Amino acid sequence: MKFQFFIVTCHTGMFNRPHNKKLPLFTVKMLLAGIVFTISLFGEFQTDRLSGRAVNSNEPPVLLFPLDTNFYEDTRLELSHALILEAVHDPDHHDSLLTIRISADSGLVFYRFDQERQMHLFWANQDVDSCGYFHIRVQDPLEATITESFIVDIMPVNDAPVLAAFSDTCSKQDTIFKLPLSGYWDDVDNDSTEMQWLASALYCDVGFSGANDTLICIPPAGFIGWDTIRVTLSDPGGLTVKDTFRIFFRDAIPPGFTFGIFQNPVASRHLDIYFFPDEPIDSLYSATIKGDTIQTDLIFYINPSPYHSHYKMSGGGAYQIVVTAADTSHNIGTSRYDFSASYISKRNGGILCSTDSTVQISFSSESVQSDEYVLCLPIDPKLASGQPENNDFCGYSIVAPRQELSGGCKILFKNRSAGEHLGIFCWNESGWQYLQTYSDEENRCYWAYIDKLGHYVLKTVAPGPAVLVPSRFDLAQNYPNPFNSETVIAFDLPEIRNRSTSEVTIVLYDIRGSKVATILNRSVAPGHYRQTWRSGNLPSGIYFYILKYGHHTASRQMTVVK
Repeated sequence: MKFQFFIVTCHTGMFNRPHNKKLPLFTVKMLLAGIVFTISLFGEFQTDRLSGRAVNSNEPPVLLFPLDTNFYEDTRLELSHALILEAVHDPDHHDSLLTIRISADSGLVFYRFDQERQMHLFWANQDVDSCGYFHIRVQDPLEATITESFIVDIMPVNDAPVLAAFSDTCSKQDTIFKLPLSGYWDDVDNDSTEMQWLASALYCDVGFSGANDTLICIPPAGFIGWDTIRVTLSDPGGLTVKDTFRIFFRDAIPPGFTFGIFQNPVASRHLDIYFFPDEPIDSLYSATIKGDTIQTDLIFYINPSPYHSHYKMSGGGAYQIVVTAADTSHNIGTSRYDFSASYISKRNGGILCSTDSTVQISFSSESVQSDEYVLCLPIDPKLASGQPENNDFCGYSIVAPRQELSGGCKILFKNRSAGEHLGIFCWNESGWQYLQTYSDEENRCYWAYIDKLGHYVLKTVAPGPAVLVPSRFDLAQNYPNPFNSETVIAFDLPEIRNRSTSEVTIVLYDIRGSKVATILNRSVAPGHYRQTWRSGNLPSGIYFYILKYGHHTASRQMTVVK
């Protein structure tokens, strides 16, 4: 007799069997105290009861798939508790009997369980690009436990740059405005080398330094008032931020004056002086000439309104005009103008010097038509205030009621420049015209001879070198000597009484004192000369040549050999 025997396991009052599978040979009934078997034997069924107790074989929960997840920067991740339960399986207990705990291990991600909503919440601080490390612990009612780690990653998102508001500000007139940018912007995703700055303005020229760390704003010359600056900051992703602010360029330059001096055509001692301001004047504090206060009148029909004063010179010499005034922005400025005057006699002539002794005008007798004052006025305003800024330009206006001169007149400049071709120029209708310029042998002085008053300058652009004028009269021995047919006579002629030319003669005499020939007879300028002379049919013998030039006389002996 054979039996078919089946082992059936009872788990604490619950019988588990394979799904959709049956025991064809017996029927099983679950009892708390035991198991009843009904067995088929040769077609007959027998029933019996076995006594025993259930054996506990509880299995721990399992995690069906990893919980690693992520969320975007500056957002929040919400996982429902139901979704967590889908990842957990327990073959012995219902999901509702399981205890689930999630804890943070490390990282920058925060966690909280919302009991009311049954939500697991994950988040991070703003602009954080990192991750968080967590573990999940699942326990069933019989304290079977499983613990698994997982990561919650933060997916970075490009944030727009942040630009702090620029406050309206002010700067001085004609001053470059610089604004450091280090404290005005921030970008959590990019550094300064990746950022792009752009700026524009209504009037100013704006830009940035080479390192893009400073805004540079250059106002137009003389600009006063408000300008609007627009600034744009962009990151590599194309996100931009903009701001607009204003700069007020305030008047910070003291007022200045340009001076005009006009002589009375009849009474040359009397002057009409005009002070032309370079901007509107709020208050004229003082106006003096040689320290004496002068009365001024405001001329309203000209803008900006100039001031006028009448002044009577006390005599020749140096004069200084000093004017102190405040503009409408309360900047106080003082302007000075230096000029000189000299009383020139028709009979005796005279000398006029500039206040700095740079230029000297020598008038010979009969050079002016009547006794009168002549003025020396600096052309350059900087020169007039004693601050010449360009050594290549030294100019003065020589003025009087009558500009034409009847006799010789010499204008002399002391050399203040280093140049190969210094020369004196006179202003006429076509511009600056070069005058034949002379110089001493040491190039300390340059002069020219003039026949009218006007504007004169010493410049470094002369078409050629100045004529060197010897300092003393000299007659050299002719060469060769003795000679047959031709010889050369060299002589030096200094200046005579400020004249551009003077008569010079060279006369040849024989040994008895009789005049034989005139070698030279003409009007020449001062300088070094070489005169060639041919003896022609002159017989052999000893001769004397005499040079006369103004009050100078010199003689030499020559020998002719045929």
